[in-house]
Amino acid sequence: MNRILILATLLVVAGCSGDDENAPLAPPLAEEVVDASGGTLRVPDDGITLEFPPGSLSDATTVTVREASRAPADVIGRAYEFGPSGAQFAEPVEFRFDFLAGDLADATLPHELALLRWDDGGWTVVEGALVEAAGSASNGTLTVPLQHFSTYAVARVDGVNTFYGTFGFGPDDVYAYGRESDGDGRIVHWNGNDVATAHTVAGGRFFDGWGAAPDEHFALAYDGTGRILRSPDGTTWTEVATNPEALLAIHGNGAWRIAVGYGQTIVENDGSAWTAATGVPTVPGFPVPRPLHAVVVTGPGEAFAGGDDVLLERSGGAWSVVDLGNELTARFTVRGLWARAADDVHAVGWETVPGQPREPIVLHFDGTAWTVEQPGASLSGLLNGVWGSANRTFAVGTRGTLLEETAFFAPQIVQTNANLYDVWAHDDTTLAFVGAEGIFTHPGVSDPGTGGSGDCSGTADVFLDFRASSGATSTLDCNASRTVRGFPVSVREVLPAQAGDFFDCDASQSPCNGSIDGTARGADTFLFFENCSRVSIDLSGDARTLGCVEIDVVDFCDDGCDGGLGSRTVAFLYDAQDQLIDVQGSLLSGAETLELDASSGRAARLDIRFTYGGLEGVRLFFD
Repeated sequence: MNRILILATLLVVAGCSGDDENAPLAPPLAEEVVDASGGTLRVPDDGITLEFPPGSLSDATTVTVREASRAPADVIGRAYEFGPSGAQFAEPVEFRFDFLAGDLADATLPHELALLRWDDGGWTVVEGALVEAAGSASNGTLTVPLQHFSTYAVARVDGVNTFYGTFGFGPDDVYAYGRESDGDGRIVHWNGNDVATAHTVAGGRFFDGWGAAPDEHFALAYDGTGRILRSPDGTTWTEVATNPEALLAIHGNGAWRIAVGYGQTIVENDGSAWTAATGVPTVPGFPVPRPLHAVVVTGPGEAFAGGDDVLLERSGGAWSVVDLGNELTARFTVRGLWARAADDVHAVGWETVPGQPREPIVLHFDGTAWTVEQPGASLSGLLNGVWGSANRTFAVGTRGTLLEETAFFAPQIVQTNANLYDVWAHDDTTLAFVGAEGIFTHPGVSDPGTGGSGDCSGTADVFLDFRASSGATSTLDCNASRTVRGFPVSVREVLPAQAGDFFDCDASQSPCNGSIDGTARGADTFLFFENCSRVSIDLSGDARTLGCVEIDVVDFCDDGCDGGLGSRTVAFLYDAQDQLIDVQGSLLSGAETLELDASSGRAARLDIRFTYGGLEGVRLFFD
């Protein structure tokens, strides 16, 4: 089973202002005594309201809102210190921000708003936010449950230096659509050698792009007006349609093209002209139109569109609401759609239960019904985009989340914690993804690291067996070596310089303080690693040419270790000059096989880095 590890190139811009830990408290903007019966505190001029439900406080407490001495970049209005600072609530307190269209300057869209909290020297997004707005430039509300008081600010998240969409016509012809740090919307293009700007829009941004062929390429821009642009060559762009709402996603099939966006806007082109869709149904229970974030056209006149609290289907010439009540019981957002065929469609996004953190969701349509597919391991991020190839489906999301599906979705390791917004795949092992902090990872950036399929079929020439049940010795001394089937095998601690690579390691906790014994973790594992360990196998003594490597690894991590995330494993194959030949990685929950392609160089050493995991065996396939 292939595992794809892609190293993202980052261009980081961040900032905050007024960061003074010892600044005196500002006078209260609002103050109220709230007791166990609940209450309300408002800052009317700022549109801020705090709703205390009954039981949130046990005793009468003076609660205050003050202007904070620090604020994040892209703050909307000002930051606030809610007091008493650190106060905990038995029931979540609702924070509500009532914003006016004029409050969101610089073409900011409602769904880009978030509530940030100052934690441990940095700003973090508070989970559970809900945004309600009738359109891309209308009044609305942002509500967020608060568990305790601290310093908070409403801000635009990933507003600049961010790419929101990507699409390609081949591995050497890939585009990214977004907004760079200069504040202008920009389309950039990878031609196999360089990344260059293909088009700009002053003061706006690009959200998505798609094309049937390189000479029919569409892009969606927004600068206060939604715009559809068309290019015959990727450099010359002509506006072909406008819309008062921001258009966020575009896709096509055959002669059909469909774009969707705010205000439940759907514009269609059946090969003749762009026109607004008619008869788009309202969503039961929601009086205002829902923003649509994703669309996939599965055939001529057949499509799905998804957004906040809604999944729509176009069939038989009309749009209808898909009933997901049997699959999703809470509010939900669809942020990405992709179809391998009309009976093989994926949707990704998240589900929101009031008062709880949002949970990522993956939905699949088999031509008859939609069902929920749970990711193969717990995730720390939400899902924003999905794309696939003939055999695999990939999804990306917040906090550097990259998922790969073969039989199930399993997380892959990406060297970034930035939010990822979209992904495009050329084939099973070649993909591009984009996101915040200027991330545009195209096929050229990822080499070497995506590896290849290799040729690991058939019987291994050599199997290095590390299972206790096979009769092998059940321990291996740290910082020592033993020979397995003629190959020297040693266990070393992860080098300090490598501790932050690909997974978090505490390099101060050396795993090499005795023998590593896997028998206590199960009869079928030999090597088990509690912290950060590096298994090194010396291949240099074998005169044969290695073609492929398979590594069987197992997660024996329960909920009490590593935050319940499971095992992190990355395998590196080097030549005699310590040049990387291939690298594959996985975040496990259960058993898995990593496959490395050795065909591009003469392998001399295999390094396998672990955090909480077991090594069962290594298969070496020689040419």
